[in-house]
Amino acid sequence: MNNKKISADEFHASVERQLSGLKPDPWLAQRIEASEKEEKSVKKISATFILLAAIICVSVTALAAGLIFSRKVDDMTLASRELEKAYGITSTMQGSYFVREVEQTDQETVVSFAGLENLRYVLGEYTVTVKDGKATAIWSRDGEDTAGGFEADAWGVEQLNAMLDWDKNNRDPNQPDYYPLAAEIAQRHQAEYRCDGMPSEDEINTLTKLRQEEADQSRSVAKLTEKEMIELARQAIASVYNLTDDQMNLLKCFQETGNIDEDTCYYGIEDEKPVFSVWFNLCQGQTGSTPGTRPDFVEKDGIYVVDVNVETGVIESTLYDSGLCANE
Repeated sequence: MNNKKISADEFHASVERQLSGLKPDPWLAQRIEASEKEEKSVKKISATFILLAAIICVSVTALAAGLIFSRKVDDMTLASRELEKAYGITSTMQGSYFVREVEQTDQETVVSFAGLENLRYVLGEYTVTVKDGKATAIWSRDGEDTAGGFEADAWGVEQLNAMLDWDKNNRDPNQPDYYPLAAEIAQRHQAEYRCDGMPSEDEINTLTKLRQEEADQSRSVAKLTEKEMIELARQAIASVYNLTDDQMNLLKCFQETGNIDEDTCYYGIEDEKPVFSVWFNLCQGQTGSTPGTRPDFVEKDGIYVVDVNVETGVIESTLYDSGLCANE
């Protein structure tokens, strides 16, 4: 009898060779349990056989699971659709002129869409509450008169459509003409948007150090390869944003094209979860004849960002930015 011990790696390799020709059987686990009960009084099932069955069951489960979205992603998707249904604010508008924030409790998710910078006063803030799979939306400017185009104090879907038309038909990289009008209205009401200014050098160094520590922590617990996470992110974009096959063929990952830096495709910690943030770009339009101008905008063009959990593959968050208003 050969008493030679084998290593764990050799054992797993042997198991994989034995399983290579097997087809997944979703009812195998139940049959094993039934067989174990019937034969328990006669003989014991070998530990190796149980291990083989467990591996097969795990493989079948993984194959059947597909994409898994976090509750946050599901609720954000519901909120986006409810905002369009209730107020006509399309995903392109949301990804062009609004800043999104998400707050979650065990009972509900609250997603706010606030106007970007100097647009904040005229566009106001939309708040969508998602609870028990249902979403309700309200607007901070509800009841106010939006008639009068860009002269109105409150801008609704009429003005947003006009803003989109202007941005789509003008390739001038300077600020669009509606932007200073919005700033003027906000200033008239003493409500102009004020940013906190540039962080100090010490603050930048502290943030950089923290970001590196979080990246190292996330990378150290990763159980998926970057290639696997990029593919999961790609599938998530197709599912959440309903991209067509033609659009998916044009969707480019920053990492795959080599157009990558520390702000695109990076490890980090988001909502206390280790993630890999994957950035994609979709450009369907033709470049203008004037040098330095942007390509013609086609619906769904822009930047897509997906946070993939490095341990589980769960899609933790998604973001779309059309780039029409240089929204960051």
